[in-house]
Amino acid sequence: MAIYFKSSLIPCLKNYRFNQRAQILAIAMAELPVPKKMMLNILKLALLSILFIWLARSFGSSEFIMPLLGIVLGYPLVIHPIMYKTIEPLLPNAIEKFEKEQARIKKAKGDAQKEDEEDEKEDEEKAQ
Repeated sequence: MAIYFKSSLIPCLKNYRFNQRAQILAIAMAELPVPKKMMLNILKLALLSILFIWLARSFGSSEFIMPLLGIVLGYPLVIHPIMYKTIEPLLPNAIEKFEKEQARIKKAKGDAQKEDEEDEKEDEEKAQ
């Protein structure tokens, strides 16, 4: 069982750039069943609550920096691996959807470019 702290470490996402991985992860999160999504959100809330209570209790003392670092560093170190492991089974389907969307966008851009070229030819013919 591998633990992934960054999306670039997930084997099926290694060939994608950061923004593409983020889109694929968003697609996979959208496909996550409601009970799993709710449990993930409850876990996030519990972790943040603990960290903020720790922060509030140490407010005004010289130890204020430790809870702050706990929030900044601890949250992603705990939540990201859990989130990546939760959506890992959904990634192949999310990648397929992403690839289809990219192909559709590329085709639409190609069609729009062809239309622009045709319009330019018509304009040139009218000008002559």
